[in-house]
Amino acid sequence: FVMLKTCLLLLLVKMSIQCEVPSFKNNIIVANGDTPTTISGCISPDTIGFTSIFRISAENQAIQDLNHGAVQGISSKFEIDFHNTSVEIIREGAFLDLPQLIRIYFMENELFW
Repeated sequence: FVMLKTCLLLLLVKMSIQCEVPSFKNNIIVANGDTPTTISGCISPDTIGFTSIFRISAENQAIQDLNHGAVQGISSKFEIDFHNTSVEIIREGAFLDLPQLIRIYFMENELFW
């Protein structure tokens, strides 16, 4: 019972850390060229249903803000494209635990330097 309680507590802590402020609200993404998937919260292997990811694409979506943990926990070599997604703000920590990230592509967004 104690071990089950500890595991449940750790799971809840992990979930609460991941997406304090959701970045995605019923947005459509395509992972690995597969069928479109609706995402709310964050992008991670758990939320998109792939353990090995090589490409994530979001096009023509109203995303606007990439908050802390928006994209996280992907250990495979991959790239991510945000094309015409109205991204205006990329917050600190938006991209977490992505050791083999190749590139992030922001085309036709609202980013200014």
